[in-house]
Amino acid sequence: MRLFLASSSPRRSDILSQFGIPFEVIPNCLEDECLETAVSLRMAVRRLALEKAVRSVGDISGLILGVDSIVVCDGHVIGKPRDRMHVRDIIGGLQGRSHQVITAFGLVDTVHNRNLSRSDIATVTIRSMTGPAMDRYSREAPVLDKAGAYGVQDETFPIVEKVIGSRYT
Repeated sequence: MRLFLASSSPRRSDILSQFGIPFEVIPNCLEDECLETAVSLRMAVRRLALEKAVRSVGDISGLILGVDSIVVCDGHVIGKPRDRMHVRDIIGGLQGRSHQVITAFGLVDTVHNRNLSRSDIATVTIRSMTGPAMDRYSREAPVLDKAGAYGVQDETFPIVEKVIGSRYT
């Protein structure tokens, strides 16, 4: 059965490729939306990931994978930065502290008409940064498409001090 990834995220493609999983990228038919506050954030991320897969079905025959992640610090969801100044604000608020990353996937099996969703949580600590390091990071780091304005996998700007849980979360 073929696997379709309902995401244009290079990170999601990299993870599947690292594990040798063959897949095809298809358009994600759902924009990132505000998360429901009436349910837990973990459940809301699971619903959003599954909805991304469901809305991308079309006439595809196979498995469709939708994935989403959020960063949560002190109960507040931290989205993707709006611009470079917002990168500085987000990282300034996260540095020297721990926060949670919730990642969920939704898998739709169009052949057997079934679906599944799961989630995982990791606790991440961002190292403290000096003024010049913060300036360089906020100016140059490729993070405008990343919730929390950072990527655990970023080797050019390694600002993650510690991860408790999976680094793939």
